[in-house]
Amino acid sequence: MADKKLNIIEGGKKWFRSLVGKTTFEDINILPEADTSQELQEQQEDSVANDIRMFKDFAKRNIEKTKTILTPFAKKGASSATDVTKVVSSSVDNKFIKALVRSFLIIFFVIVLIFIATYLFKTLKKENGIVHNNGVSVTPVPFEPYKPSIYAQDAEVLKLEEDVNILERELAEVKIKEDGINPPKLDYDISF
Repeated sequence: MADKKLNIIEGGKKWFRSLVGKTTFEDINILPEADTSQELQEQQEDSVANDIRMFKDFAKRNIEKTKTILTPFAKKGASSATDVTKVVSSSVDNKFIKALVRSFLIIFFVIVLIFIATYLFKTLKKENGIVHNNGVSVTPVPFEPYKPSIYAQDAEVLKLEEDVNILERELAEVKIKEDGINPPKLDYDISF
C-alpha cells in the first residue's frame, strides 16, 4: 500500500515536471538514437494510459463515497419536501392569501413603473427634453484640400463654363407656360 502511494506521488511529480518542461537525470537515457525514440514513445503511451486508468479509479472511488454519504440526506430531503408542498398547497387554497399575493404583486409592479417614470422625467428635465448619449462622440472629417484638375484653368474650359452659365440664365428667364393656350373643357355629364 505504501509502495503504491509512493509510486503515485513519484508519478505525479514526474508528470508535473514533464508538464512544466523540466526533466531529471533519471528521465534521460543514454541509448542509441533509434532505440531511445521507440522506448520513449512506448513509455509515453504507457504513462498516458496509466494516468487515465488512475484517474478513472480515483473518480469511481469518489463517486461511490459521495453516493453513500448523500443518499440518506436525499431521502430525508425528499420526505421533508413533500411535507412542505402539502403545507404550501393547503395555504394557497386560502382566498385571503391569494388576494394578499395579488395585491403585493400589483403594488410592486406599480412602484417599479413609478420609479422608471420619475427617472425618465428627471433626465428629460435636466436636458431640456433632449437626451444626450455621452458614450458616442461625433468627430468631423478634417478638410483635405485637393489638387484641381489641370483643365481647371484652361481657357477653353473656362469659356465653355461661361457659355453654359449664360444658357442657364436665358432658360430661367424664358416663360415656357402660355396662359392663352388651355385645353378645352370636357363635359362630364354623359348620359346614355
